[in-house]
Amino acid sequence: MAGVNTNTLGVIANTSTDISWYVTALQNSGAAVQCYSEDAFTSHATPGTKLHPLSCLPRDSLILVAEPVAETCYSYLEAALTSWGRHDVRVIAASVSHNSIFVAGPSHTVNAYLPLLRGPAIPVHHVSRDFGSAAKLQLVHDHLMGVHVVAATEAMGLAARAGLNTSQIYNIIVKAAGHSTAFETRAKKMLTGDWTPGSTLNQTADKLAKVLDRARDLHFPLPLASAAEQLYIMASSLGHGAADDSAVIRAYMPTDAGAIKEATRRSTVTNELTPTSSPGEIASVGMVGLGAMGQGMAASLLRAGFAVNGFDMNATAVSKFVSNGPKARGVSSAADAMSNSAVVVLMVQNATQADDILFGPGNGVESLSDHTVVILSSTVPPSFVRKLGAKLQNLGRGISLLDAPVSGGVARAANDAWSWMMENRTGQMLDADWTPHSALAIFVKDLGIVLNETKRLGFYSPIASAAHTLYLNGAAHGWEKEADAGVVRLWELAGVSVSGSARPPSETIQSSKMNLPRLPAAETLASLPKEYQGDVLSSIKRVVESGQVPTLVILDDDPTGTQTCHDINVLAVWDAETLAREFIASPVGFFILTNSRALPSSEARRLIMEICENVKAAATKAKKTFEIVLRGDSTLRGHLPEEPEAVEEALGQFDGWVLTPFFSQGGRLTIDDVHYVREVDVLVPVSQTPFAQDATFGYKNSNLRRYILEKCGPRFDEGSFLSISLDDIRLGGPSAVAQKLLSVPSNPDLVIIVNAVVDADMHVFVAGLLKAEQQGRRYLFRTGAAFVSSRLAIPAIPPLTLDDLGVDKFAAPHTGGLVLAGSYVPKTTAQLQRLRERRGDELHVLELPVTKLVSSARVAEALVGAAAQEASETLAAGKDVLVMTSRELVKGTDALSSLSIGSKVAQALVALMGGVNVRPRYIIAKGGITSSDAATKSLRMRRARVLGQAAPGVPLWMCTEETSRHRAVPYVVFPGNVGSEDTLADIVESWAV
Repeated sequence: MAGVNTNTLGVIANTSTDISWYVTALQNSGAAVQCYSEDAFTSHATPGTKLHPLSCLPRDSLILVAEPVAETCYSYLEAALTSWGRHDVRVIAASVSHNSIFVAGPSHTVNAYLPLLRGPAIPVHHVSRDFGSAAKLQLVHDHLMGVHVVAATEAMGLAARAGLNTSQIYNIIVKAAGHSTAFETRAKKMLTGDWTPGSTLNQTADKLAKVLDRARDLHFPLPLASAAEQLYIMASSLGHGAADDSAVIRAYMPTDAGAIKEATRRSTVTNELTPTSSPGEIASVGMVGLGAMGQGMAASLLRAGFAVNGFDMNATAVSKFVSNGPKARGVSSAADAMSNSAVVVLMVQNATQADDILFGPGNGVESLSDHTVVILSSTVPPSFVRKLGAKLQNLGRGISLLDAPVSGGVARAANDAWSWMMENRTGQMLDADWTPHSALAIFVKDLGIVLNETKRLGFYSPIASAAHTLYLNGAAHGWEKEADAGVVRLWELAGVSVSGSARPPSETIQSSKMNLPRLPAAETLASLPKEYQGDVLSSIKRVVESGQVPTLVILDDDPTGTQTCHDINVLAVWDAETLAREFIASPVGFFILTNSRALPSSEARRLIMEICENVKAAATKAKKTFEIVLRGDSTLRGHLPEEPEAVEEALGQFDGWVLTPFFSQGGRLTIDDVHYVREVDVLVPVSQTPFAQDATFGYKNSNLRRYILEKCGPRFDEGSFLSISLDDIRLGGPSAVAQKLLSVPSNPDLVIIVNAVVDADMHVFVAGLLKAEQQGRRYLFRTGAAFVSSRLAIPAIPPLTLDDLGVDKFAAPHTGGLVLAGSYVPKTTAQLQRLRERRGDELHVLELPVTKLVSSARVAEALVGAAAQEASETLAAGKDVLVMTSRELVKGTDALSSLSIGSKVAQALVALMGGVNVRPRYIIAKGGITSSDAATKSLRMRRARVLGQAAPGVPLWMCTEETSRHRAVPYVVFPGNVGSEDTLADIVESWAV
């Protein structure tokens, strides 16, 4: 496929499909295009017909089917290709909409012909491998475009009617959350009065009509599109069908559509930027209202260096605010917050509260100093702002009112960023994440204000009205305090689920191979070829130490990824300056602890992008090259495809992904592309273990090919995989591995699956990989821990003891050792039971009930405080302490809420660890989230040294930095799913004094 050497393509289209402009663009870019009707292949299907279309196409030509077409088109086309023996000709489906091309077909075919399709410099988007998908996406695209065009005209018409300068409004919105391409292009035409059609009103209306026809066939309601269609019909009936589709403004303003252009000449405030005030110029800022948005805004002011006096009726909110540092001063009343503040920000819920704070019983306005600036950041009716401004002016004290309502949501308020509607909301819908970064209640209130104002102005606003009704419907379902994106659940009544459709339906993944048999371990392993002979690890070490390979930067999604390494650093921070120093100090490689497995997928994606961008900047500064490894769970739990795609977005595409979850110490073996977990004498397909039932990262497939298809959707197909088999590794060695890697062309949609059952297998693969990389290949790695130690040429060493760490067990006095156990997996539960049985009275046990930890913050705080005090006293007496969560698995209603429960439990353990005021002899943290949070939040580690292992697969760290807490205490990162039932007890017993 990489050898495509033709610029010829045949285009099949029916007469109603608007593809002529794309055909012309292809021809202008040098392509030879032959056009056929939809029925061109329904007859003459035998080679005896010299004039058959296939006889005119050169070798390796492409046939582009412009959808929609009849379902029989593809079957007729396939029959013709078979009959004529034209297996060299490839077929791709395409759909054309508003200067964008959506294509469907096998990934390898689409990738091979992308240069031809993109020749005219027109965006081409690969939708799916399934024909018909392109036409479906076109419907979605046309629906969005049709509605957005009308929404843009309604907004600009309202701005003109409200007496605003429309040019200024345009400049604000194109940089704000409500921006869209439809707004930018159509509003610009309205501002200039240019109705020259880019897309005519009738064309856009026809596309929207097709969307609604299909929706009616599916019994799927589209209230906004239906309202928009009526406006297009009205504007067309007024004679504007041949004008640009922005002429739909005529439906709103039949006689004065030019008012938008006229409004550009209205006088405005100066366009010069307001001079920035420094913290030194403003003694303090008063913040009244520390709710969801107010907390973030206050935090932003504090980061900028301002002193802030904060008040809220909720004492917990004030306490949270005060935790931001010494410049965050909590006060007991709104009057105290406003007193002696040069600037006062009111971030309250509504107009009534704002008026009550200033002019209510407390008469807070008397606390204001003369010439104070009052910033009203609540979204309130314009009429209220006018009245409030007049009341303040009439005081004659020079007090100014600034109307500055905020938008962007809770998270964006905290980090000074915009909230982009499609990008942010769609991500929440895909994840079924209803965290209220922007609550639905805000739109219920704000659109209500808009509609009251349009009523006062006598302006027709059907789109805003229809949208408000949808938000009210969502509020009536009890979603008012959840994310505004949750309104999508209204359409679940029509039988659809956006989050459920974000992955391929399980039936498309399932096959008879899903129910893989369990295998007898000894017999299966004995049947494999003998291991490759030779000291491969030494050859890797020579290459690594010679500096011939890039620095290996391992992004570890929880701390357990260091379980095969020793004498290497792990960073818990990733600013560019720290990373640049680490590139110099550790040129071979280093870990970065991301703990991304504990985050929602959208946050994990953003985090990985941020880290990769910082790594790139640091490497440039240090003049180093680097490779990224995403070290993930050897039982396949984690963010896929979000994390690899985030790396690609930050660093560009690679020559393929390498997937190798093998980890021998945990019994995680890959044979014939199937991943197994060894349980005593049986190899169990990983999908049949409790790990696959994970509430957040569950999956159905043990075959790694099907696992990728299950997790990653249409990006990959059956032709996307290359297997490095055990025969390749054990019979052919590094040269055979390198040859196989180089036997396929570079392809970002290639997934290389590595089979391995012992560490020596991984050494051989890495040696072959390095040979391939010397030929210019560049891969992205999603791996278990074994790959990292092989790639860094780190040999295995025996588990470390207290003697190895220089701890004299017989010296006195000694404090006790502390074990924190948050992991809930069955293996951890069994290990804890054995620990308690074996240590008996030598171990003091504190059990925290999970149901109470997640019930309320107050209950959790009381439990944790008492446990921390008891643990401190016991440790001081020299006795070992086990702090464990209750063993019942508490799940949420969905993946995200289950992840949230895990985070709350980890937070409780972190708080407990922070409350322990005695330096333990050692610390063992059981579970990935627990060990990460304890290291970074309780012990304040920024950079630690991986000394080795306390047991096979159980990392042992030590942090000696001045900024850390309990410096130089041995810190054991004990994965929840590693070891036998006795491993934990073995460590505690051997480390006893």
